[in-house]
Amino acid sequence: MANRLRSFARWGYFYVSMFRERERYRVWRMRCRFVSKRRVHQMVELVGGYPIKLHLGCGGYFMEEWVNCDLRPRSKRVLRVDLLRKLPFRDGSIKFVYTEHVLEHFSIDELRVMLKHIFQTMQEGGVFRIAQPNLQTMIEDSLSSTNWINQKARISVTKEKDLPTGTHYLNFIWNAWGHKFNHTFESLKYELELAGFRKVIGCLYRQSDYLELLSLEQRSEEEDPLIIEAVK
Repeated sequence: MANRLRSFARWGYFYVSMFRERERYRVWRMRCRFVSKRRVHQMVELVGGYPIKLHLGCGGYFMEEWVNCDLRPRSKRVLRVDLLRKLPFRDGSIKFVYTEHVLEHFSIDELRVMLKHIFQTMQEGGVFRIAQPNLQTMIEDSLSSTNWINQKARISVTKEKDLPTGTHYLNFIWNAWGHKFNHTFESLKYELELAGFRKVIGCLYRQSDYLELLSLEQRSEEEDPLIIEAVK
């Protein structure tokens, strides 16, 4: 009887904890929907007013003279923004947008919603620079015994026995860290053009024709990231 009561107590605690987490998440999502105009105005004024440079999905990396945004801000210097909703800025008010390792966390339908919002708030001639994992590199590494072993050595969250072959490595990378849709240059170019961007080019690591977009990447060049600039 005592064991049964302890079992009920454990399961009761589990369900109560789960309910609390879901409720906290619901409240947090509601808060994300509403960003006060005053807060946005303050952030814009801090970087000198419109037009602005927008850093989306900044995490813990803050770029000076940019408006840094994230769904879960880690600092008061970061504006809470839900990329699946209309961005809280004037249409045509953004000159540059930068994201690094963000787009792969969105499904294709979510990505299209996000690109629509970004395109709407950018000014004519504005540039959107994207850095993210390169699906083509992932596939090539999985087919090369040397490459996938080298890649595996950089994945500290796994043990060697978990990735015995390149196929195991590819499937791990595909599903790891909340990734929903990994892109090649061709697939991301298609989505950007579908959103309305008129010029989409591939770029080298930390290199750009625009002074404001130089040396932005923080992840290692060894990862061979997919880097793209799209002009509105």
